[in-house]
Amino acid sequence: MNFINARVLFALSLCGCILSGCGVTRMLGLKSEGGAGTMHAVGASTLALPLEFPHVVYSLTDASESYWMSDVPLDALTSGKVQQGVVSHVQLLWRPYPGKTPTGSSALNLAVRVLVISNGEMGLYSGGGFGDPAGDAGDDLVELVVMGSSLTLVAKTQGFTDLLSPCALIVDVAARLSPEDAVRYRRGAAQLLTNTLEQPRWVRQENGSDPPTRIASADELAILAEMFTQDSSAASMQ
Repeated sequence: MNFINARVLFALSLCGCILSGCGVTRMLGLKSEGGAGTMHAVGASTLALPLEFPHVVYSLTDASESYWMSDVPLDALTSGKVQQGVVSHVQLLWRPYPGKTPTGSSALNLAVRVLVISNGEMGLYSGGGFGDPAGDAGDDLVELVVMGSSLTLVAKTQGFTDLLSPCALIVDVAARLSPEDAVRYRRGAAQLLTNTLEQPRWVRQENGSDPPTRIASADELAILAEMFTQDSSAASMQ
């Protein structure tokens, strides 16, 4: 996968620090939207994908906070013509409070989905993790550190090569409160991935003159519907 391979040498310089437990250092007092981190393999592979997220927004629901992180501008995502990029959806199911809730990275208070796009091919990773927010829900700008997550590939296009599963997402971001943009990111990511996977499956035409095509399986489309068209519930994580 060229998108990952092109960044491996830089990523390997970060990987030793990550795997030795350094993780992400909280940058308290972030003044503007955005952040950075890594998505790194936790199996036999030591590959990692460094991430820059200049676009980070969040919204509130009755029971959770929904964060969208992307290196793809919103207008480009909704155009459906993205060739390279990463879009992540992190749902904070509950906030950790010392003395009242678990506060260690072994706890589970996040639902995490990461869409990796490389040369137009796409892979969707999903799992859970632990997040530590700073700031009050509803503030114009809040900070979120994602740590201790565990992800695996759950859907992909034909040409996507998975070099990371199983893997972890570790990031520190400042998110801007914008329910409108959060909805646009959700719809844009869902439509982009659905449009790509709904191409016909590779089959040979009877006359042999048409190019082979492929379609998404029912399982893939069910995953997409679950992952990107509605938020998870806290009950699903228990």
